[in-house]
Amino acid sequence: MNDLSVLSATRKPWVFQTLDSFDELVTQVEARMPNGAHVVVLQGNAMRSLDEFYNELIEKLSLPDYFGRNLNALDECVTDLEWLGLDGQPVVVVVRDAGAVLQGDHEGFEGFIDVMQNAGEEWSNAVTEGSEWDRPAVPFHVVLNFRELQAFKAHDFPHLKIS
Repeated sequence: MNDLSVLSATRKPWVFQTLDSFDELVTQVEARMPNGAHVVVLQGNAMRSLDEFYNELIEKLSLPDYFGRNLNALDECVTDLEWLGLDGQPVVVVVRDAGAVLQGDHEGFEGFIDVMQNAGEEWSNAVTEGSEWDRPAVPFHVVLNFRELQAFKAHDFPHLKIS
């Protein structure tokens, strides 16, 4: 079991799951992150189909117009995010009702998780090439908030506890 302090670290695991109260989870993440955090809330119930999935990501991550609505394009965008002006701030993506995301599309859901894990890995490494792209290592984590115990038990992501 992990507490919220893991979300301010630039190390694995990148994806967690919880059954804790969604509202309390978001409140605590925002309150406990040193130097604040860029918290992105995705509504799983608004991500049931592939179209809805990409629409929610475009809106909540403010993805650029050139975003190609596929997992490769998502990977490229979430490992960049320059348009969010993060300035070294940790990124925490919280997915409410995660059991509803791409319901019935296990392969699509796993692809989404793979992209988020890759983003965590990418952001955990500082860029120090002496260019305008230089940046410190930045924590990037995803918290899947499940409403149902059965959906929660179907995954083996590390558990995150608020208290």
